[in-house]
Amino acid sequence: MESKDGKIKVRSDKFPKRILAGIRKGPEMDLDYAEVWNQFTGDPNFPRLMEFGGEMAAAVISMNEDGEAEYMAGTFITDRYNAEDLEFDVLEIPGGTYLAAETIGPVPQSIHNAWEYIFSDVLSTGKYGMTNTPSLEVYPQGKDMSGEDYVMEIEVPVTVAGEEEFS
Repeated sequence: MESKDGKIKVRSDKFPKRILAGIRKGPEMDLDYAEVWNQFTGDPNFPRLMEFGGEMAAAVISMNEDGEAEYMAGTFITDRYNAEDLEFDVLEIPGGTYLAAETIGPVPQSIHNAWEYIFSDVLSTGKYGMTNTPSLEVYPQGKDMSGEDYVMEIEVPVTVAGEEEFS
């Protein structure tokens, strides 16, 4: 599926189990996501963690009807013990089927647009159902996040009608 303006492309994809290490906050109202990122990248052990890490990512762990969010800013890693030794939070993301929404444009507007498109145009079709697994926002490094050509991805865990649950 693709948005009318062509800036959001959504595909269904299988992802393996992944491990995210970073700073976890919430659940709380009016969670300041930028502050969570500042705490993560400002941590004295951040450079060491990045030696073990890869792509930067955020996990939207939960959000309830009252608007309270639980959120984690981090990086994907292969060995949870290195992150735990550096006193970072660790979250295992189960493998399974995800809607992967590639979005183009400056952050945070592109993220808001992609989430809106996912909920209003993709999930509303009834073909997919969300799971209680954390959703991810994946941010490639080394590019200008405020640029019109910045590309990032939102990954939403889903079930597809007739398929099994997450593993």
